[in-house]
Amino acid sequence: MSKRHEIAERLRNEGKTFRQIGIELNVSLERARQLVLDARKLREHEWLRRDIPWLTLSTRTRNRIMYYGLSRHVGASGAGGFPTPQLIRRLVNDGTIHRQLPNFGRISFQELEDWLRRHGA
Repeated sequence: MSKRHEIAERLRNEGKTFRQIGIELNVSLERARQLVLDARKLREHEWLRRDIPWLTLSTRTRNRIMYYGLSRHVGASGAGGFPTPQLIRRLVNDGTIHRQLPNFGRISFQELEDWLRRHGA
């Protein structure tokens, strides 16, 4: 959760209006409302992020891996058909990730490397 989400949620819990939150964060009233609702949604789904590791990847990175069906081609899928961290480590090490995933750039690759480290792969 981003710092802005945390601040927006804290201010709302303190009884501030969306307008007051917007002024403090220098955003519109509507954006303040979105930040508060997003923060609550993220907090409600934290347990999912703990139980299903691939949910901690960005949507772009996760979709790239799922779209090209690496889990179908290689097998050994984890929760939701997504490859396990160990399988993804093997695919990165043998170069499969780079050959089969067009536009999988430096930032996505760095995110994936950080994710693999956090999950012991």
